[in-house]
Amino acid sequence: QVTPMLAMEAVIACSIHKVVGNEDFELKCKEVELAKDKLVEEALFLCKLLAREYIFAPPCVDLSCAVNDMIESFMTSDVLTVSKQSYSRGRKHCVSLGDVGDPWGERERSVSMVLKRSCDVSVMEYLWFLRQILASLLEAYWLVGLNLLQIMDEKPIEEVELIEKLHGVMVEKANRGVLNRGAVEYTYYTTGNNS
Repeated sequence: QVTPMLAMEAVIACSIHKVVGNEDFELKCKEVELAKDKLVEEALFLCKLLAREYIFAPPCVDLSCAVNDMIESFMTSDVLTVSKQSYSRGRKHCVSLGDVGDPWGERERSVSMVLKRSCDVSVMEYLWFLRQILASLLEAYWLVGLNLLQIMDEKPIEEVELIEKLHGVMVEKANRGVLNRGAVEYTYYTTGNNS
């Protein structure tokens, strides 16, 4: 499977989409700026949410460093560019891969960075592709979260019955066009009910 190889990139793409707002791919791209701190915060949230699905970083690597390295990779490939940057003296929280001459992170460090997303068609297609990698999974998490408390409030319920009820709600929402069909299939087949 290719999905685990692209999971961190997909998280960054979903985080960019979240920070920028719900802009449809087909609409004309607007140049938008986003705070790197906010992007890191959203990416860390998604990494923690999906921690049981993917391994985003080896145990010896700080997750925030892995997220920052992937954002730097997006900057290197011109998906994101630096729009504004301010500095202050102090030690870095995370030493990036580009700090070869400064392994302990003791030089000036960026405190605040504002990034700009590219509006190039190929970049927009790439970000759309990456978001689709996690779309079904995130929809499944979202729908389960929305319906779990309602279903559990009725009475104590067995796991199999709970899964069947959640699947029924997902199918109904997919039939109404509220939900991507992939979320229904993902939830159903990962629970072992594919009889």
